[in-house]
Amino acid sequence: MQAISEEIAKNLNDNRSFLLSQEDNVIADKRTNNLFIHDTAQSLAGLTKWLKEIDSPLQKIELSAHIVTMRSENLYELGIK
Repeated sequence: MQAISEEIAKNLNDNRSFLLSQEDNVIADKRTNNLFIHDTAQSLAGLTKWLKEIDSPLQKIELSAHIVTMRSENLYELGIK
């Protein structure tokens, strides 16, 4: 799952002082999960790199478990005391 545009927009607005210029405008479209940013060319260049890092797919892992129930008689038959 990739980043949600509303979360990125909130993050951008919360960190406005070092990610965006004074002339910025950030809009998140929930329906299409798109992010629209209007800013200076210099700010957009740095922002592009940051967005690529934050909008990468999360790594997934797979867990598998087997639950075995045994009675003490079965353990004894296997030679386990």
